[in-house]
Amino acid sequence: MTVFDTVPMAALADWRRQINDLYTEIRLMNNPVAAWMHWQKTRSLLFKHHDMSPILAEKRSEFNKIELFSYDPALRFFVTLHP
Repeated sequence: MTVFDTVPMAALADWRRQINDLYTEIRLMNNPVAAWMHWQKTRSLLFKHHDMSPILAEKRSEFNKIELFSYDPALRFFVTLHP
């Protein structure tokens, strides 16, 4: 038996698509604080409701949101990536 025998592949594909869409959305946002808040809210909703959540199903009703440090603009970096 492999991990692929136990993982619902459609749910995994949906999780990955939603995460990819989230990163696309936040990269297009002009307000970094709003982008950070959108990232936290969307991830928290996925953790609470998605079949592929790392939160155990029996614990999800107790889960409210991902706990993060407050947004700090000093930790925002602009970098140039080279292949």
